[in-house]
Amino acid sequence: MTAQKKKAPDTTGEGTGANSFQAARKTIIFLKPHGRYSRGDVAGFEESVANRLIGLKVAIEGDKLPAKDKSTEVPA
Repeated sequence: MTAQKKKAPDTTGEGTGANSFQAARKTIIFLKPHGRYSRGDVAGFEESVANRLIGLKVAIEGDKLPAKDKSTEVPA
């Protein structure tokens, strides 16, 4: 009998499937709480997930919050 050598999982990102790190990513910033994320949190997701969160208006693309529009603020 010959001993079979176990193949180590692919962690180089050069393979395909679950161990591949080649999927397109999009950076988003959360505008309001969603799941484990709070306003201002920056995260990277696969493009389809990021687009869904942007569509739900809980996040925008990028890594910086937009400036507040002072014309809509109520004076104290």
